[in-house]
Amino acid sequence: MSICVILYARDHAGLVGLTPEKFLNRFLKDYLTDPWDYDNGNAEDYLGSFTLNDRGSAERLAAWMQDRFEKLRFHPEVTFEAEVIEKPRGKFRVVAARLYRGQMCQITGD
Repeated sequence: MSICVILYARDHAGLVGLTPEKFLNRFLKDYLTDPWDYDNGNAEDYLGSFTLNDRGSAERLAAWMQDRFEKLRFHPEVTFEAEVIEKPRGKFRVVAARLYRGQMCQITGD
């Protein structure tokens, strides 16, 4: 864990009457765990921001995104596309988007 996060918890916990540990647990729940509990695309956006070291990892991430989209199925006319892109020096990214009636909403990518 980042030393900055620990210092932040230490410095601000007392302002709301919590121990640094309780403050940090609440902070992580509110800003890390809770947003991922909903099907709002936060997980896809965050995971898609990673530059991956191998094609296999990128392909697994793209497949996971496709599977998640199919399970959530927002609207019958919405489609999903994901592509693995090779970056310089052998690194990989996943570029993904939702398409609806000719309009593209990019989820991840450069």
